[in-house]
Amino acid sequence: MFVSRSRFTVASVAVALVVMLVIPVGCSMQTSGAAPTDGAGLVKVKCSRCHSLGRVESVRKTAEGWSATVDRMASHGLQVTQEQQATMVAYLSQAYGQ
Repeated sequence: MFVSRSRFTVASVAVALVVMLVIPVGCSMQTSGAAPTDGAGLVKVKCSRCHSLGRVESVRKTAEGWSATVDRMASHGLQVTQEQQATMVAYLSQAYGQ
């Protein structure tokens, strides 16, 4: 009985470790499916992977400020094309500009 219980515990731990390693976790992970093409949709999908939208919406910046922020987020793992970045910056500047 003790041996089978020990094997069960070891098997449970092994399964848990495999699940933790297989399930992708992290801000930089991209989901399958097409990303939206409008600025609001891009901000919602891309920014909310790591931040609440309230955090984004509470800030007011110039276009240059938003551009610097999106560049900085790209250095932290945000994956966007140049076109998506320009669309996001235009939207953020218009919606949350100074």
